[in-house]
Amino acid sequence: MFEKLNSLKTYEAGKPIELVVRDYGIDSKDIIKLASNENPYGPPPKAIEKIKNLAAQMHRYPDDSFFELKDALSEKFSIKPSNIIIGAGSDQILEFAVYAVNPKKVLMAGITFAMYEIYSKQVGAKILKTKSITHNLDEFYKIYKKEKPEVIFLCVPNNPLGECLDAKDVFDFIEKIDEDTLIVVDGAYQEFAAYKDKNMNLLSFKDNCGFGLLASIDNIPSHKNVEDAVIALERMMHRGAIAADGKSGDGSGLLFGMPDKFMRKMATKEGIDLPET
Repeated sequence: MFEKLNSLKTYEAGKPIELVVRDYGIDSKDIIKLASNENPYGPPPKAIEKIKNLAAQMHRYPDDSFFELKDALSEKFSIKPSNIIIGAGSDQILEFAVYAVNPKKVLMAGITFAMYEIYSKQVGAKILKTKSITHNLDEFYKIYKKEKPEVIFLCVPNNPLGECLDAKDVFDFIEKIDEDTLIVVDGAYQEFAAYKDKNMNLLSFKDNCGFGLLASIDNIPSHKNVEDAVIALERMMHRGAIAADGKSGDGSGLLFGMPDKFMRKMATKEGIDLPET
């Protein structure tokens, strides 16, 4: 009955900066930690003050429909509230997706975010992976045509490798897949990819498809978005939750922003052939 649980591996979160310094001899000043999708600036002062003011109400159950938060996000991103799913981090939303479908087969890249495989194995699904460690969509499509998986995961950009598909390629691929297959596009690090190359910006295509927003509520946005955060907090905090203005994700893995030579040194030590990105 519990045989499927024997193959489950314990998820290993990204290493703290202190361990990377010790293990690889890198100066801490040369490391920007991206192993967990965290805001390096810390919570905005206005958000901290709002939380303090409303802490006395935290003993009440929140509104689990998230009506007001969905309404605010709907207005901000010009999408229907019914297309928004709120979760305590993107991990929970990934879990929702897998358990809702209860798939027999799940397709993903050769190396990608570990929780896709962990959640899929929890429901006894067969894991299908591309031979390429990165997102080779031709390989994805060949496996899809042969195996007909019920769920496909695309990590854009890919965690932990960092490679990223162009948004147009993602949506061209989606158009080729039948409507009975759930395609989960995980954009936990989209801000980085879109900043580097506008062609990787998934949001630029939202008007051309049935777009949904998977919003986590565990991250506070950077200072430049503080006003949006405060608006969300004012609508949300009286129900005992912290709103993050629609930024998704707490995706994690062994990924650090640092000079290229250090990244490759670390990858080589771990036996990883790091792709160009």
